Amino acid sequence: DNRRPGGVAGLNAQLTLNIGGQLSIPFSPFLSTAQAGFQQPFNQLGASPTWRWAQLHAGYFSTRLSELTLADARLLGGGVEHTPGVFRLSVIRGRSQRAVEADSAAFRDGLFRRTLTAVQLGVGKEEGWHLWLTGLRAADDTTSVQRPGTATPLENVALSMQFGATIVPRVAKLSGEVALAATNGDRTADSLAFGDLEPGRRENGVPVGVAPVHRLLADAGPPRDRLYGDGPETSLSEEPTSCIENRGIGG
Repeated sequence: DNRRPGGVAGLNAQLTLNIGGQLSIPFSPFLSTAQAGFQQPFNQLGASPTWRWAQLHAGYFSTRLSELTLADARLLGGGVEHTPGVFRLSVIRGRSQRAVEADSAAFRDGLFRRTLTAVQLGVGKEEGWHLWLTGLRAADDTTSVQRPGTATPLENVALSMQFGATIVPRVAKLSGEVALAATNGDRTADSLAFGDLEPGRRENGVPVGVAPVHRLLADAGPPRDRLYGDGPETSLSEEPTSCIENRGIGG
């Protein structure tokens, strides 16, 4: 890649501090000499301390709530995951993509700052019966870039239900996840309210007045698609991880 420095050095580490056998604090620093303005940040530091049934996240971190929603995306932000007994509550919020201005000389489109918010509620244990509900929203900040080029600010909303039950102990178990996702391909595009529907008027075979809905659903792919973006920030090593490699806005 001719946009990168000729030589790059990096240091990646996984450190864990254990206090009294009760508090565990893992650190994940990543330092690199590749810190050009057009790149996503390479110098990253985060901590995810765990105490009994609670885990906190701060700085750069990644976590997995479900396979079809938040699955190992690298975020800059914070969150908390509680799993007391058979109950589960997780709240996660962070930036998954940094804003970058377009550069026509480098043939590069801009990137909007993207923020991801996820909430999970549930009851039961993964190894037995359980029912977990997860909601996720990933949205680009429309004001974060002054020169976007041809890039448009995206938005995605996903809802997921995970379930599991033991049919025959130690022999058969049923588990799975179902999800629904909707994507807005341009948050700045004009739309009409349902009350503005003009009978007989259509665009591409769709009644004009339902633009807010058909715009969301027309681009909606599998829930793992278009959630997180394809910026280098999504992975320390810039290697594809889980659902992060999907193009677009969002796992």
